[in-house]
Amino acid sequence: MKDFNFFAPYQGKQKQAKDKKIYIYTLGLVLIVVIFGTLIWNSVSIFLLNKDIKKYNSSINAADVQQKYKEAEDINNKSSVLNKYNASIDIINATISKKDRISSETIHNINSTLPKEVSFASITIDENAIDLQGSAKNRQAIGEFQHNMKALDIVSDAQIINISDVDNGNYKFELKCTLKDVDK
Repeated sequence: MKDFNFFAPYQGKQKQAKDKKIYIYTLGLVLIVVIFGTLIWNSVSIFLLNKDIKKYNSSINAADVQQKYKEAEDINNKSSVLNKYNASIDIINATISKKDRISSETIHNINSTLPKEVSFASITIDENAIDLQGSAKNRQAIGEFQHNMKALDIVSDAQIINISDVDNGNYKFELKCTLKDVDK
């Protein structure tokens, strides 16, 4: 004969509740292990990093490193001052380059335009003009000199300001040449 167990459905529920508790306890244990593991890992990492920080601070605060640091600061300060001077010198150099329009080649070109009958008494050169004072044996030589000066590349205009007759047959003159703007 067969036995009937009328409490079997209740025993399955107890087994399910027991299995559920095992899962909960296992999950809780795993979470506790993970939490304590990360706590231990972080604590060890913090301890090692603090140890490294102390080591680096002691090496940074060493006398020889501090001396080299001061030397490096001095060099950086001197370098920044030199860079400021260099910038100022570059500005001055650019200004001088703009004003340096008359070269020895220009003087040679002016001299090559001179007819044989003309001689200079004085030359005044500034940024925008050349003033020439000289003497010539005749007026045609002065006109030829003016024409030749107008033909130069750096001269935009050449005008005879004054011609005067001197008692020995020579003519004194003053020629003003306006220079072309080189920057354009």
